[in-house]
Amino acid sequence: MRLLSPDQAGGERAHSLNVLSIWKSHRKALAHGFDQLAEGGLIVLEDDIKIRKGFFGETLALPASLPDDWEIILYNARFRKHSVVSNGVRQKQPWERNAFRSAPAYLPQIKKTYICNGAHFCVFRDKATIARVIETMDAVPQKYHIDSFYGHAFQTYALYSHSIGFVDFESDNRRPVSGALDAGHDRRESGAGSLPQQQSL
Repeated sequence: MRLLSPDQAGGERAHSLNVLSIWKSHRKALAHGFDQLAEGGLIVLEDDIKIRKGFFGETLALPASLPDDWEIILYNARFRKHSVVSNGVRQKQPWERNAFRSAPAYLPQIKKTYICNGAHFCVFRDKATIARVIETMDAVPQKYHIDSFYGHAFQTYALYSHSIGFVDFESDNRRPVSGALDAGHDRRESGAGSLPQQQSL
């Protein structure tokens, strides 16, 4: 969904039309997924994602180290520390290429130190989680970056996989995925799997 003017926003407010477009696209995908989902979880993929063939099986295997309380997973998000002020000048910190790759990162816990960016590959645990996310989205008076929303308001963890890459992450952290890649379908729509290998979705 791409908003070209404030008139198309339907009275909703955000920092920019781009931010609101992404927010509304995720809201639409979640609602569609909720309506179609019988059981298990939901995966929402943005249109710049690249996934190595074989990543998906009948279920999505999740690492055993992922805590049981998870509600949302953001795969392959990027991280940088908050800007610092030196001699009166705010200095933006670089994206850290290897941050939180070895273990799940609990985003509400690290938000005071790190900025997390990237809602390209999102996993939602079940219909109850989706319903709560939608309800919370609708209650937010001014919409903001969807990755910050997911990371701050829920039990959200970041995971990393070598099988996931991006066409364009608009950053110095851009990394192609080697091997055969499957472009897939309309990635802002939703895919669902069954929940309970390790953990699976």
